[in-house]
Amino acid sequence: MGLYLAKPDTTKLTQSGKVLDFAYTSTSLQGWQIQQDEFVIIKEKFDQDNCLFCIVEQYGGMEYGKYIQDHIVEALVSDSEYKQKNYDKAIVGLYERLDNQLKNQFKESTSYQGVTLLLTLITNENIYVANAGLSRCIIRYEGKHKVMTVEHYPMNDHEKQRILAAGGEVWENRLNAHLPYSRGLGNFEYKSNSNLDQSKQLLISVPSIKYVDKEETELILMGSHGFWETWTNNAISEVILERIQQGKPLPDILETICDSIVAQNVEGEYGKDNISSILVHFQREQKQVI
Repeated sequence: MGLYLAKPDTTKLTQSGKVLDFAYTSTSLQGWQIQQDEFVIIKEKFDQDNCLFCIVEQYGGMEYGKYIQDHIVEALVSDSEYKQKNYDKAIVGLYERLDNQLKNQFKESTSYQGVTLLLTLITNENIYVANAGLSRCIIRYEGKHKVMTVEHYPMNDHEKQRILAAGGEVWENRLNAHLPYSRGLGNFEYKSNSNLDQSKQLLISVPSIKYVDKEETELILMGSHGFWETWTNNAISEVILERIQQGKPLPDILETICDSIVAQNVEGEYGKDNISSILVHFQREQKQVI
């Protein structure tokens, strides 16, 4: 059993707002963990009407996450594909650019640090969701629930094939018996084989990415790994929609759900991680509730 607090810290850091045709709220709490290693990034209308929402999970230190928080917008808007509104290609390039910047910016003594990044970009036309790591995003699209992310566990067939081909191993669903994820930023000791392309290393920064038409989207729900441990996708989205229809404020809805995830004690398997989530609700014909 790992190290935990004597009792969970359920103090919540919540922020909310309205932008264009949607309202949003985000909540993070430390839970049973001895420190909070997660945070959210929200950039309203950072470039005309474009909005950015991210969940960052940090492993082994805080420097990389802070750098991403401070530089992610600059790294995105400077991309030539972004300037041409090829947003899907720009986002894939963003992950590689941030990874390279981390490697060049920090000393080798921090190379053990790692970061996973879940990102949602909302433009006037589309919603883009990218992920490298174990976070998840689901949406309500055309009246149905849709998973927008792939969770990069080392035991997943495609991930495991790459790891084995690069000379690594997967032990108890961990990369080289250590990392719980197979894609992320940092952790450069797993990206150091000079005979392999960066896309074929033990650990890679290439995200999964999907996009949908914004007009057909009603709800976006992003969550860190710990957020999804006790709820199914359908159950949590149905509860959220029901409570929205009842007129409950978005912050109250999300905070209540986060509280429900925290384990009553540390004896069980789930509910002991940090918890972070972002909820975006498009309500174009009715008054938004925040």
